[in-house]
Amino acid sequence: DAQKKALSDLGAEAAKSAGSEIASMKALVSVSQDETLSREKRLIAVKQLQDTFPAYFGNLSKEKILNGDVSLAVDDVSRALIARARASAIAGKLGELAGKRLELEEKREQAILDIKEAQKKSDADSSVYAAGLRFNLKAAVDSYKSIVEEIKSLDSQSKKYSERENTATKDSILLLKEKAKVLKEQKPIGSTPQVSGLGSAITPVGLAETGG
Repeated sequence: DAQKKALSDLGAEAAKSAGSEIASMKALVSVSQDETLSREKRLIAVKQLQDTFPAYFGNLSKEKILNGDVSLAVDDVSRALIARARASAIAGKLGELAGKRLELEEKREQAILDIKEAQKKSDADSSVYAAGLRFNLKAAVDSYKSIVEEIKSLDSQSKKYSERENTATKDSILLLKEKAKVLKEQKPIGSTPQVSGLGSAITPVGLAETGG
C-alpha cells in the first residue's frame, strides 16, 4: 500500500544519507591497515575511529584495528548509521503527519460549529425551506464524520511510523554512547607515539563527529 511504499522510500533515503559517513568510516579503516603508511599515521586513523565510534571501536585494541580484525565493527557501524538516518527521516514524516492532524483538528472544530448552526436553523424553521436546512445539516454531519475518519487514518499511520522510529533508534543507540566513558574504561595497549600535524593528511572529507 501507500504507507509501505513511503517506508521503502524512507529506507532508501536513509541509506543514501548515511552513505557519506559510512564511506568516511571505511576510509579511516583503510588508512589504519595501509602498511605503506607510517605507523604514526595509521595510529591517527585508529584514534579517530575510536573517538568517533567509541561503542564499536573503543574497546578494540589498537593492534587489532591495525591488523584489520574489524569486520564486525564496520558492519555494526554501517547498520547503526543507516538506522540513525532512518530514524531521522521517519521523525520528519511524523512531523509532517502531526501538522496535517492539527489542520484537521481545526476543520473538525469548525465542522462542529457548522453542525450546531445548521441544527439551530433547522429546528427554528418549519417553512418550505426546512428540507433544504435538513440537507445542510446532513452535509455538515457528513463533513464532520469524514474529518474524524481522516484523523483516525493519520493516527494509524503515525503509530506505525512511531514503531519504526523506535526500532531504528534502538538499532542506532550505541552511536550515542559517551566516548569519555569508553575511553576511560579502555586499557591502553602499548604506547602510542605523540604525533602532530598529520591529521589533515588522512582525515576523509565529510567525516561527521557522531560520538556524542
